Amino acid sequence: MADSSSEFRRVEDFRRTAEQLLPGTAWQYYSNGHGDNQTLSDNCDSFKRYRVLPRVLRDVSSVDTSVTVLGSTLDFPVGISPTAHHKLAHPDGEIATVRAAASAHTR
Repeated sequence: MADSSSEFRRVEDFRRTAEQLLPGTAWQYYSNGHGDNQTLSDNCDSFKRYRVLPRVLRDVSSVDTSVTVLGSTLDFPVGISPTAHHKLAHPDGEIATVRAAASAHTR
């Protein structure tokens, strides 16, 4: 299980750590879906289809994770979609999310 000092390798590592660190009401809000949880279930099933194949003994001294999306170059290929109630997890809320995305040069 991941903790604050270990690496996160799976979605479940993030879930377990969030459950430990977030107040109960925040964890309940973030961990549950709406209605019958169909979208949540579909998203979890989708992530299970991805596999990361570790490559050992490879030169990783010059790795480029940048991508171009709609004419904009992003350093890190992760997008952040509009969501709400970030202040349940951090006092700076959505402002902290925007700052983190900007510092990682992603959107």
